[in-house]
Order: sequence, then structure tokens, then C-alpha cells
Amino acid sequence: HAVLGYLGYRRKHKLGYEALEDPEIRPILSDALNESVRGIVAHYHADEGWLRAHVADLLARFANRVLADPVVRLGRDPLRKLAPSDRLVGAARVAEEAGILPANLAWGIAGALAFDAPEDTIAVQLRQRIAAEGVEAVLESVSEIRRDEPLGLAVLERYRLLHQQARWR
Repeated sequence: HAVLGYLGYRRKHKLGYEALEDPEIRPILSDALNESVRGIVAHYHADEGWLRAHVADLLARFANRVLADPVVRLGRDPLRKLAPSDRLVGAARVAEEAGILPANLAWGIAGALAFDAPEDTIAVQLRQRIAAEGVEAVLESVSEIRRDEPLGLAVLERYRLLHQQARWR
């Protein structure tokens, strides 16, 4: 949900299912989920078939127009979602342990850093911190991702792309 919310917000979608249908977002989301699955299987020795079925179920729920989850709701509280052991960074670290560069999870982390929904007070606090300290320092202090490590480089590259280009891949 977080990747969908952050990238959907950047592309000005209102609802999660709209973001899911976006040809820029869908492949990133699919590949981020794949990175997560591969990392979880390697780290926890989880059943890959069950995980892939779970991912298929998640994608079906994300596509459900009746639920109509707003992307702002999906992205709210980015500081929590950027924590070292939470859904984005935690998944990226597990993927790294499995020898996978989490290039697509890095899009989600970058999207969280770029999330500036004015109705989300935590997002406003994040924007203020980035303005005062710089994105590199916030990435290090909030997510414990060093700016010079492979994941940090990938996140910072994608953060810049999110602000500069309409197409990301």
C-alpha cells in the first residue's frame, strides 16, 4: 500500500486503484513486491507459493474500486513507514540480505521522503526536516540508510527523479 500511495500521490492520483492502473507505477509496485517476497523467502524460509498467492490477493484488493482507498490515506505517517524496521526500509534490508538490490523498494522510500500532503501533519513535519537538514541527513537519521551505501544512492537518485521527471523508468 505504501508504495502505491506515495507514487500515486506523486503522479497526482486520488485513489489507490487509479495509481495501480498507472503504467509508470504498476511495474515498480510489482517489482517491489517481488523484491520483498524474495527477501522474505531467503530470510525467513517462508513458503514462496503462499507469499505469491498473498501478493496476488493484495493486488486484487488494491484494484477494488469499491474500497476506493485515497492515496493520501495510503501514504499517511511517512516517518513511521520510513523507520528502519517498518514496511519499506525493513523490506529493503531483508532483500539486501538475500543479495538483492531493492531498486524498486527504493522508489517507495524515495516516494515517502517526497510525500508532502498538507493534510498529513507527519508529512508536514517530514518536509520541514528535509528543508532544514537536507534529504540525505533525514534519510540517515530516520531510516538509518547511509547516503553512500547502495540503497542510499538508489533512494537519493529516485528522490531526485520524482521531483524532476514525469517518467521514472
